[in-house]
Amino acid sequence: MYDIVGKRYIFFLISLLVILPGLISLVVSGLRVGIDFTGGTYWEVVPIATGTDTSNEVAQLLKANGHSEAAVQNANLTVNNVTTPTLIMRMATIDEAEKERINVLLINNKVVSGTVQTTTISPSAPVTTTATTTATTTATTTVTAGGGSSATTETIGRLAPGVEIQFTTVGSVIGNEVASRAIGAVVLASVGILLYLWYAFRRVPGAIRYGVCALLALVHDVFVVLGIFSILGWLFDIEIDALFITAMLTVIGFSVHDTIVVFDRIRENMLRRRFDSFDKVVNYSLVQTVARSINTSLTVIFTLTALYLFGGVSIRNFVLALLIGIISGTYSSIFNASLMLVVWENREWRNWFGRGRREAAEAAG
Repeated sequence: MYDIVGKRYIFFLISLLVILPGLISLVVSGLRVGIDFTGGTYWEVVPIATGTDTSNEVAQLLKANGHSEAAVQNANLTVNNVTTPTLIMRMATIDEAEKERINVLLINNKVVSGTVQTTTISPSAPVTTTATTTATTTATTTVTAGGGSSATTETIGRLAPGVEIQFTTVGSVIGNEVASRAIGAVVLASVGILLYLWYAFRRVPGAIRYGVCALLALVHDVFVVLGIFSILGWLFDIEIDALFITAMLTVIGFSVHDTIVVFDRIRENMLRRRFDSFDKVVNYSLVQTVARSINTSLTVIFTLTALYLFGGVSIRNFVLALLIGIISGTYSSIFNASLMLVVWENREWRNWFGRGRREAAEAAG
């Protein structure tokens, strides 16, 4: 039988090596948060020109005109398998007058043509968008999610330049409220999990340890996801939004679910193998459940991978957070939570700080 318990400190070291870079990134640069938390304006339009330099040019234009905080990036909108390059601008909260001023700047600098017109892309109903492509020519583009698309512009099948895809403004008060509620939701879920596991394992000696170890594994998964997204935000400007909180709560639930399966098997084997040591019972339980846990997680991982590769851009960061969290949750349930029970049972932390002094005393004696 493979000795998983005997190699517990190797698995703890692997977790530390994964978490440490993310923790450093969190301390140094933090998370790159979206306007859901900070407040501000999200504006997406279809530009005339597309390419890697478009976002840089527009960012410089906005910064030169009073919006030094503006962040601009290229994106793509896919409707009916037809992809339209778009431009996303994030900046401080602006009113209608400021929006019109920036709109004139975009037109004068040939970022968009004509007058930006608002449109909504509906998943079920056709939407007709009118955009002026020249001073005298009006082009109409019809986008239908289920029945194809047609256009009278030169870019057949694409949205016309100048179309506004989305304009969203979130106040700073609302952003702060979203952030505080998100933290409260995570804390409340964690406390609820601790109390539930304490109650569920109340007939097992030291029932509180099961809840605490599950909670520590949960914290491990949260820091893995937060750390990786901090690094991605620093390297690739990836932001977190309200969907990210949904992903974190889902990861918490999945992590605890997998941990409970392992803990429950440990509880059963403690009754069946009364004369074995706790280390052997835990190791036997892990060997029994490891294949099931990995196979269950793989089915979810394959589905999430397909969603990440072929799903929409709007859910990509949400799916990525789930993917990272579920992989981490599978690892922590097997190689962290249960092995921490062994450390707790053996009270091994007493040797972490006193071992050196005892060895020195024994060598001197």
